[in-house]
Amino acid sequence: MSEKNQRFKKIGRFYYAFFGFVLLAGVSICVLEIIMRTLFNVSYDFMISLSVWLTIWATLMTAGPLLKESGHISIDFIRFNLKGKPRLLVEMFNWTWNILFGVFTTWGSTVLVYGFYTKHTIYPRYFAIPAWIVQLCVPIGMAIFSIYSVLGIVNVIREARREKVI
Repeated sequence: MSEKNQRFKKIGRFYYAFFGFVLLAGVSICVLEIIMRTLFNVSYDFMISLSVWLTIWATLMTAGPLLKESGHISIDFIRFNLKGKPRLLVEMFNWTWNILFGVFTTWGSTVLVYGFYTKHTIYPRYFAIPAWIVQLCVPIGMAIFSIYSVLGIVNVIREARREKVI
């Protein structure tokens, strides 16, 4: 394996580990908030929101890389049992919709985040939290998702050419 590939794998492992810890932090804060509410009758609104926000960040930031590992939603028994042009058509259909979803979600969420930023929208919690910081995971995560979708369709085309389907 080349040094460049090893470097990318190392970066990928760090990326997954980092967002794994983000998810762990979100779940831990949620459990801590439940314990505080149950045992001490104390609850802070930012703890509830933070646990949800961290979970969403972890999910959206790993959605793109999971595409590379066929972690997207598909009906695999149909896809894997098809051969030749029918399989190519199903793969192209799936990846095209992934690309469209990623691009349109990236674009729409960028407009939304820009609106939050320019209007100085905040989440009024125990202390004010700028909405654009929380929502920034959507355009970033979906941009990464779009890139992986494009790479996915490129790999389908390469595979079809290699197998002389097209």
